[in-house]
Amino acid sequence: MTYHFKPSESSIQHGLRRIAVDQFDRALRDADDHDGDIHVRVHDMRKRGKQLRGLIRLVRPSFPAYAEENAAIRDAARLLSDFRDKTSALDTCDHLADAIGPGLDRHALEPLREALLDRRHRAEHDPDLTDRLADFRREIAACRDRALGWELEEDSFDVLRAGFEDYYRRGRDAMKHARETGHAEDMHEWRKRVKDHGHHARLLRRAWPRKTKPHIKAAGDLGDLLGTHHNYAVFQVLLQDPSLPGQSRHALAGPAAEQMEMLEKKALGLGAHLYAEKPKALSKRWAAWWRLRQ
Repeated sequence: MTYHFKPSESSIQHGLRRIAVDQFDRALRDADDHDGDIHVRVHDMRKRGKQLRGLIRLVRPSFPAYAEENAAIRDAARLLSDFRDKTSALDTCDHLADAIGPGLDRHALEPLREALLDRRHRAEHDPDLTDRLADFRREIAACRDRALGWELEEDSFDVLRAGFEDYYRRGRDAMKHARETGHAEDMHEWRKRVKDHGHHARLLRRAWPRKTKPHIKAAGDLGDLLGTHHNYAVFQVLLQDPSLPGQSRHALAGPAAEQMEMLEKKALGLGAHLYAEKPKALSKRWAAWWRLRQ
């Protein structure tokens, strides 16, 4: 695993370039792996994009090229988002079937699942996907070339501490707002900040691995809960599509809403623990661990 800064590293800027190039290379290998499962490849390519955006957000205040590079990575990942959505819809359908268990009318579910499977199959064999993969590869390769020369205005651990604290605070605020409104879009915005914090915690995990590991796991678990919640929100919209089997849509709307409510309660409970500490206190403690490691 190379997705972390090293206390022994010569500079933060060196670590930034090292981590970024490694992630870009992994994304390019996924793009070139024509024998691999296309759904796994697309998932992994988008994952690399999220990790890269998390990386540059950590150094954002001292990274002049942030806006340009963030937009480039975001736009590259968006080339594959429609295809990924087809798999997410099918996964959510299966997740809901497992959650309902014996109480589910399988005859009602099967027509919807077949329709979603057909949509994914057609997307998989659409020539447009080949073009999108080629565009993704070209954009990521250009980003990689630029990453070799990325520069920071300030090159000290204070850069990492500032980003760590800032995005933890953003996550804390987003949680409070989502709790107040209960809106799916606000839960999704919170999820983004949770993912940022999870990436940042992983990037700084070498500060004290034994202590940072539980925190990283909690952030990962929360991100997964909120990710599933978002998938259900998208699935709820999908169930309003009149081109899909009506009996299935009507049978699953209620159970899907119940799952969303349950996931929201679990996420808010875990979030209260993850974000219990004040941002400045958390960043001060992790910074102290880091300097001791140095």
